[in-house]
Amino acid sequence: MKTYTYLTWTCLLFSILGFQSSLFAQDTLTIHFDPDYEIVRKNSHGFTRTYSTSQKEITYREQKIEFTYPKNFQVSDTAFMFEYFTGWKNPAIPKNTAILLGDYKGQKPAVYVDYNHNLDFSDDGEATVANSDSTLVIYFRNSELDGAYFPVRYYYGNENEEKRKDIEGWLGPVGPKAGGYSLLSSEYWFFTQRMNNRLGRLYLNGERILLGLHDYNCNGLYNDEESDRIMLGDYESNSISEDRKNGARILEDSLQIKLGGLVYDVIEVDPRGDFMKLVKSSRPYVEGYVVGSSLKNLAINLSTGIGTELETFIDGEKYILLEFWGMWCKPCVASMPSVVELHKDYGDRLKIIGMNYGDNMDRDRIKKFKKKHKMSWPIAFASEKQIEDLKVDGFPTYMLLDKDGKILEMNTTITSIKKMLDK
Repeated sequence: MKTYTYLTWTCLLFSILGFQSSLFAQDTLTIHFDPDYEIVRKNSHGFTRTYSTSQKEITYREQKIEFTYPKNFQVSDTAFMFEYFTGWKNPAIPKNTAILLGDYKGQKPAVYVDYNHNLDFSDDGEATVANSDSTLVIYFRNSELDGAYFPVRYYYGNENEEKRKDIEGWLGPVGPKAGGYSLLSSEYWFFTQRMNNRLGRLYLNGERILLGLHDYNCNGLYNDEESDRIMLGDYESNSISEDRKNGARILEDSLQIKLGGLVYDVIEVDPRGDFMKLVKSSRPYVEGYVVGSSLKNLAINLSTGIGTELETFIDGEKYILLEFWGMWCKPCVASMPSVVELHKDYGDRLKIIGMNYGDNMDRDRIKKFKKKHKMSWPIAFASEKQIEDLKVDGFPTYMLLDKDGKILEMNTTITSIKKMLDK
């Protein structure tokens, strides 16, 4: 059942009496978040790969590391895996938590978590067993603050063999490694969904508002500046995202957010994510680039050495696609044939500019890469500031502009672009 936050006892009283709580716009707000940790990307997941183990050693980045088995450990089919977690001071394995699996070939393996990060599984309590549907939630504890958690949901997927081979192609290959261990088949990998979000709902100035906190750096805390995020969602559709292009704001010293048509300064975020305090802002509100913003003055630093602005590519007849990518990015490289096909089939209606990032402005490598992958559109180098200002959170990102250089979609897909161009 959803809970709603009323901002003061006055608002609550008037709500009980049948008045709109939105009649009152407070100068200061304390917003309390629901106690449950939430998954905001309900239709997507990651993967946690599993590895074989023998005797008392696990292998991390090709290095063998000794560990201690749990007490009375009598299981078969033993494996281990790692979960990215940054909330433990001086862990045995940097930014990771070791997890030992017993009977991993079954649908309900015994799961032992090295909660105190000393690679001794005998002092971490009993094993956790997955539910009947193979799901399991692990709460990773922050070492510096009691009650601060980073929860992750695990479950076995039901992918067919063809899909599993595709997954292994991306994240494998499976089989023996040089360090003497083996990456197990993806049928024994866990699907993962991070639950590092706290959500709240409120009424303000006649507006129903959905907002949340996101633990971006995965340490169980929600108040890390220049990292963690405040999410602004859509109440009616109950949708919310940690992506900046979808309204999330990175927590910083002078952060402003707009709620109920009013602008507030964020003055405090509880480290556990239980509440947030705001005060009405006296400063002008700067929203940054959003859908509808013009990019005609965007600097375009071409890989040929020529510097120009986006305006030189605007002709009033074709849409423009900014493709943010890098040669280091496996999904970018894998999707390049689709971009080539898009350019070939829709080149009479669409211009593409490749915005390369993270390849050290290596013009020679870019030139060779373009030739190898048959990329016939111009490549530019995106700066750190452009990535930040345009709210690019992942790669590849496809930003679609209209014929006048205004943003139509902050992040779209090749399929969506084709459907739009076919209309």
